[in-house]
Amino acid sequence: MRVPKPAHARLAWLAALLVLLLVAAAAGASSASADPLNGNSLTFSFSCDNGVTFTGVAIGQNHSSTGEVLTASDPSLLNSVFQAVQITVDGQVVKQIPGFSGVPLVNCTITAVGGQPVTGEVIVFSGFFTPRSV
Repeated sequence: MRVPKPAHARLAWLAALLVLLLVAAAAGASSASADPLNGNSLTFSFSCDNGVTFTGVAIGQNHSSTGEVLTASDPSLLNSVFQAVQITVDGQVVKQIPGFSGVPLVNCTITAVGGQPVTGEVIVFSGFFTPRSV
């Protein structure tokens, strides 16, 4: 018989997973110019509310919220960096980086991690691509 976890314990676990994934993304961005896909990297696929789909890479051991764009439905985004400033799981904010009020953000839902489809919780990264067009 499976004993259900309290909602706060499950949300804490998801937040820890997201931070791990974001850390992976940030480290991937800094080492991506050398070799973005290596033993420490992890790929994430996203579908964004502006119609863009992309796959990015991050390093799994750091706590950053950035990742390098490897493939994208918009070719102008290739090799750019996606900076997430807010992460939600099923509508609950689990990470918020202050200082970005007024910055136009795109909401990107994770569709796959490491090539495996994501099912269950809806994980949304709200952020922007850099360099951003002016």
